[in-house]
Amino acid sequence: MKNLLLVIISIIISLSLNAQNVGQKGNTLKNYIDINGNKQGFWQKKYYNGEIKYEGIFKNNKPVGELKRYNDKGELVSIQYFSENNNKSKFISYNKGKLESSGFFYNKEKDSVWNYYEHDSVLILQENYYRGKKNGLTTYYYTNGSICEKINWKNGAKDGINNKYFENGKVRMQMSYKNGMCDGKFVAYNDSASVTVRGAYKNDLRQGKWVFYDEKGQVKEKVNYNNGIADKQDELDKKETKKLNELEKNKNKFKEPKDQLDDMYNN
Repeated sequence: MKNLLLVIISIIISLSLNAQNVGQKGNTLKNYIDINGNKQGFWQKKYYNGEIKYEGIFKNNKPVGELKRYNDKGELVSIQYFSENNNKSKFISYNKGKLESSGFFYNKEKDSVWNYYEHDSVLILQENYYRGKKNGLTTYYYTNGSICEKINWKNGAKDGINNKYFENGKVRMQMSYKNGMCDGKFVAYNDSASVTVRGAYKNDLRQGKWVFYDEKGQVKEKVNYNNGIADKQDELDKKETKKLNELEKNKNKFKEPKDQLDDMYNN
């Protein structure tokens, strides 16, 4: 009985030491799960066709250092850099070998500055986040590097001045947001810097007098709005309504980076 007890104690101590040493320099264990069910040391998962899905070092079920992800063709999809004693990580994604996006996560939420690129690595979008919510300035760029649009955000909602620009740098549109809704003056220009539309919003609806101008800057139409409804809706030129809808519409949509950490933790 005494010898059996000594053997059991020896096994427990051995397992404990192995769990503590996993992930340290010189360790050769692979895809190891400790007695507490946590991933430890070097982990590598593969697709059905044998290509590597992801690989990196884990400590107590959390990645530490460089974690790489690949698609089923063997192409690098992303690299994420984790600090052992920090919840913040740096993320870089790729598309067919070219830079697609870069930024930071706090835990699994976007944080700080995020940049998005075209396939030729040209910056087309820059966003600012705080703990998963857009906070600060978002800037869209044309592929020639000039600014396309600037939007201010506060706690995940548009708040402040929103300007859009032509490729030559001249202002195309100016409007204001408050708590995510259009609120305040609205002005649109042509590429010669002449005003084409002037009006105002309240609670995301057109409100008050709106003036439309022709190419020579002469008044073409005046319309009064009340809670988004024109006082002479039947007479309002459909082209002007279409113009407003196009000016207000944000066509810039960008793919989010491929964050699949949950899959890594659970498989």
